[in-house]
Amino acid sequence: EEEQRGDLEQREKESEELYRRLLGDDERRNASLEARSRRVDEEEESLRRREAEFERRRSELERDAARAGEEEQRFRQREAEFERRLSELEAGEERVKRLETEL
Repeated sequence: EEEQRGDLEQREKESEELYRRLLGDDERRNASLEARSRRVDEEEESLRRREAEFERRRSELERDAARAGEEEQRFRQREAEFERRLSELEAGEERVKRLETEL
């Protein structure tokens, strides 16, 4: 009976030790998982900030492209007006030359 009690006490000690060791392992795993989770959260926040910056820059570029397109259109209109006036001047010069020749 004494021997059985000793064996029982030894098994209880071993069980408690195993329980504490497993509990410690779980606590370390949980701490590791929490740290990993924090790193993931930080990375997600960083990605959100970078995405917002990207969108802001993309919007700026789109506005700049639209302005450039408008400026190009105005330039083409002025160029066409210049070409029209140049043609009129050249036609006027031709008339003057003809009139001078006729005189």
